[in-house]
Amino acid sequence: MNMNDYLTTFAQLPQPHSHDLRLPDWGPYNKKYNGLAHIPDLTRGLRFELSVFPAYFRHKVNVPSVKWEADYHPWEVAPGLSYFSYRYDLEWKDQVYCDVAYFALPDEPKANARVVRCEFVNNTALPQHQALHYMAYINFPPVRPYSDEAILPAEVHLPSGAIWLDGLDYVDLRYATARPSDNLVYEGGYRGEVRDHGFVNGTGLGCDFGAETGDRVQYTLSSPRPIQQGVLLVRYRALAGRATFEMRGLVNTPIAFESTGDFEVRAVACGSLSTGEHLLELISTGNCPIELDGFVIAEQADRERVTFTPRQWNPIAQLEDGPHQNTLLLRYADLSSVYGLAWTGQSSEVRQYFSSELDRSMRYFVNEHVQTELHADDGGHFTNVFIRPIVLEPHSRSVLYGLICNGSEGEVTERLAAFDLQSKSLEDDYRCARRAKVTFNVNPSGQD
Repeated sequence: MNMNDYLTTFAQLPQPHSHDLRLPDWGPYNKKYNGLAHIPDLTRGLRFELSVFPAYFRHKVNVPSVKWEADYHPWEVAPGLSYFSYRYDLEWKDQVYCDVAYFALPDEPKANARVVRCEFVNNTALPQHQALHYMAYINFPPVRPYSDEAILPAEVHLPSGAIWLDGLDYVDLRYATARPSDNLVYEGGYRGEVRDHGFVNGTGLGCDFGAETGDRVQYTLSSPRPIQQGVLLVRYRALAGRATFEMRGLVNTPIAFESTGDFEVRAVACGSLSTGEHLLELISTGNCPIELDGFVIAEQADRERVTFTPRQWNPIAQLEDGPHQNTLLLRYADLSSVYGLAWTGQSSEVRQYFSSELDRSMRYFVNEHVQTELHADDGGHFTNVFIRPIVLEPHSRSVLYGLICNGSEGEVTERLAAFDLQSKSLEDDYRCARRAKVTFNVNPSGQD
């Protein structure tokens, strides 16, 4: 490999601090119920999910949880996740089932939309009455892996000219005693990363940082304009004891962080600052750990205008009719963009589940066909497009299409208005997308 090839290959690799897996924003990233997920805001960790639940009409509904076996199977996938599908067993084995496929349109591979294709199959000698549930909902970043508890971060409010530097945006971090996790961090985090309620962005620097004399961290703070009489604000949390450090670079002074068990702000005067980058280093001189949330540089006169407030998520979607029948706009208070949903089916209804989960509440309400607002514990929100009945004659099949898209209100409305879910070309688009699926060459049973 020559140097140009090497540099080209390196440029295509995920870069430091990006956590980038080079996957599309749309994919099978669901952490709650199986289906299609979209990441509208990577930096904030928000995730929109559209789960599709095939079911029996007024009878059994299997909620496809991703946490345990739930009668569905990953079926097919194309490299790059431009196409993937699942099979839902309604009557084992392959007597009654539904294949649900998600794919990007071949002529718009990078469009902010995906097509949903649901094919019901009845291989029995009896007619079957099915139903299809679209479930749209938003997920907030969890406080820890494998948890359904949403993290509640803080938001920093800055006056004009002030800058914020996150505690994890360090240039270098070294513990006095090296640890195995220094270079192979658990759960894909940053070295020293802690995650908890109250941190700006939900994360900070901790993991017993400062518990040993000689622990050190370096930062580079970039000031976009001169500061006449500056102040450095350190937001921290010390849970036990009095943590002492030596500050160098931007400020050269010893500093102590008192323990209160909650987040505090420590102010240090830093005088006038010129435009450009400034080095800040903290070196532990004690034996008490500390958690660093981040730093603010502002004019001394603006000190009281720097505030931190808790973030409260709102899972409830505001629903609006789309440009055509069987289209819907979904707005979420925590997102600047809008989602659009379109679907086919002779008879459908839009309902709302006010519940933190569907594993029990959806089964509980399976025979409810009057109310459009179904309340369980009101700890979350799911927008339900309920399509029923889907009548399958013996030895027959039926295909329903849907579309989910994201963008500004104008972009979503325009796409919903222009997209024809009854178009016969959709089957051609589906076959074209499916041709990219991964196939395995296997030998017949019994042969080497």
